[in-house]
Parts: sequence; structure tokens; C-alpha cells
Amino acid sequence: MPMLLNASDYRRRARRFLPRGLFEYIDRGSEDETALTRLRASLDAITLLPAVLTGQDRRDLDTVLFGRRIAAPLVVAPTALAGLVSHDGETKLARAASRVGIPVCISTQSVTTVEAIRRGAPDALLWFQLYVWRDRALTGRLLERASACGCDNLLVTVDTPVSPNREYNERNGFGIPFKPRLRSMIDLALHPSWLFGVLARYFVSEGMPTYGHYPEAFRTGITRADIAESIRIEPRLSWDDMRWLREIWPGKLTIKGVLAVEDAKKAVEIGADGIVVSAHGGRNLGPARDGYRHGFPGNASRSGLTG
Repeated sequence: MPMLLNASDYRRRARRFLPRGLFEYIDRGSEDETALTRLRASLDAITLLPAVLTGQDRRDLDTVLFGRRIAAPLVVAPTALAGLVSHDGETKLARAASRVGIPVCISTQSVTTVEAIRRGAPDALLWFQLYVWRDRALTGRLLERASACGCDNLLVTVDTPVSPNREYNERNGFGIPFKPRLRSMIDLALHPSWLFGVLARYFVSEGMPTYGHYPEAFRTGITRADIAESIRIEPRLSWDDMRWLREIWPGKLTIKGVLAVEDAKKAVEIGADGIVVSAHGGRNLGPARDGYRHGFPGNASRSGLTG
């Protein structure tokens, strides 16, 4: 393996290792990718103003977030299907985050369950990301599982009322359910390290990968369509739903996907402990506005205490 020294090195390595459909699912945005382009430009535009002659011999990035001291103001963001990038990938992320002393947020749509991740990374600081299902009773039981595993912060994603338009997924033949097509099967065959090192290992150990948090009665492999209405993402979320979550969730509550100042104020009113100012990495709505245009100090995803 060539020496990997920065994010660009790792991205190039991932492009070679992963099937194109899976790589672009993770790497790209939605529609014309204008939001993704603006987000990248805004990060590149950040400059630093160092204080010199401080007499310090070490750098300390420690900070306190939600009452806990963490090693840096960073969190591993929730990523659906991260377990397809590497075998048991979500647990590996949790272990890595634990080693460097930062939280990791587990996705509702992870391949590995939060219980298995907790067993594999017992010391990790786990958060849980929630897509509210149409069946609120099933949603409530999922939250009970997350709380029982020590997840003390719930990130509710609120910026996905409709499925995003990712045209490259259509061209690549990648999606859930995964539909075997000539193009996608050739793509898999051209990436044997992934095919045998990730997908085949799932087949041998537990069968076709699936969304691990779906209730057993509704769980299907990634090649089968999800037809259960109960576990579809609720497109009609309202502030009443956030109040309901505030009532039943015992830990910290963070609302993810806030861009408007008015929505941030409403989050305070319903008792949220934090918000994530986020355009979902440009992955959901191509022309989504950014934080600068809404009066926030930045348009990259950022957490903020609302109290």
C-alpha cells in the first residue's frame, strides 16, 4: 500500500478499492452538486490567525461538549452503510474514535447494530443518529435500544423529507435495493479486494448485508426492496415530533440539518440541547443554502449548544 499522508491520499486509495457505485455514493452530492461545491470552497476559505510567542510546547485541542471533555471539537458523523466500505466498518470507526478521544455517531441505517458496535468498542463515546420512522412505536423501541447501549446524545436528522436526487447512482446502477445489472456486476468484478474482503465475508458470516437496526420482521438484504410502510422515513416531521422525542429520550437531544436562524430558535424553545448546522454535506439538496447566507459563522456542519 502506498504511503497515505492526507485526506487526498485516502480518497484516491478508496476510489481504487471500492466499486465505483459505492465510492460515488459516499463521495458525491446531489443534483448538480452546487451545495457540495460551495461547502468545499467555504472550508478551503478558512484561514488561521496564530498567536505567537506563547511559551507553550504542546497543542491542546481539548474541549467540553455536552458536559463531556473530548480530545478535539470533532465528531465522526453518521454515515449510512459504512459497514459496506470495510467489513464491520462501523465498529472500526467506533474503535478509532475511542482511541483519539472523540464521539462517533451511529446511523439508523448502519449495517452493524448499535449493540454489536458497543460490544466491539466498549469504551467508545457513542451518539445515535435517528431517522424517524412512520411507525412511532417502532421508533421508540429503537431509541430504547440506543439508550441501553449508552448513547447519550440523539441526533435527529430533519432535512430529508424526500429522497435525494443522485443521478450518478442511476448511471452506476447503485442503490438500495441493489439491482444486479451488467454494468454494476462488472464494477464489482473489477474490485476483487472489496468483493472478497468485504462482501464475501458478510456472506460467510451472516449472509447478505442489511440495515442492522430495522426490526427483525422488516429486515431484508440490500438486494431486496423495502416495502414495509412502518419503517419508511417519515416525510411529515414537525416540531410536535421534536417535542415528543424530547419527552421520551432521556439523554441529550440534537437537531441535525438546521440552516435557518428561525429554526434554531424553535429548537431552543422545544428543549433541544444542540443543533447541527448542516447542509447534509451537499448530499440531499443541491441548491441548499449555506450557513453564511443565514447568519451563521460557517456553512460546514457544526454542532452548537443552544442553551
